[in-house]
Amino acid sequence: MEDIQARLEKLLTDAEDCALIGKLAADARKRELFNRLAADLRRMASDVQAMIALKGAEADNKKPQPVEKNGVSD
Repeated sequence: MEDIQARLEKLLTDAEDCALIGKLAADARKRELFNRLAADLRRMASDVQAMIALKGAEADNKKPQPVEKNGVSD
């Protein structure tokens, strides 16, 4: 899970870098290219975040549930 979190952080950092380059680019085509790259990287980061949330939910579902005795859980 730590590897996935590191990947997410890298995607977000790269997206911010591309957005900054896009803002600083003098050429309109390069500006558009870097803005599209930033948007694509943000979408990928969003997908990774969703995957992390899904894996977290799956892990929660696999935890043993407390056993009820006489209608009272431990």
